[in-house]
Amino acid sequence: MRVYWIFKAWWDGLCDIHYDDTYGTDVEFSVSATAEFSHIFVDGSERETAHTLRARLSEHIDVDHLDQGELLSSPHAYESGVGMVSCQFVPRP
Repeated sequence: MRVYWIFKAWWDGLCDIHYDDTYGTDVEFSVSATAEFSHIFVDGSERETAHTLRARLSEHIDVDHLDQGELLSSPHAYESGVGMVSCQFVPRP
């Protein structure tokens, strides 16, 4: 069974379109969106651990209901030469 997160986002504001006299500056807008995610990848440097990647993700979302995959090394490196790693997080069924 595949489990998904559903994220809902709302954004209201003003924007400058510069189309004509009616739609020039300070035009009101409103956006509402829903997105489904089946997993999240968190990337980091080879100096990080699975624990530090989980801690970083926890700064943005609640990770208590996520299963964490193993720390995977990437064949890529940053410009500094430091290697890259990643970790996948999936919702618990």
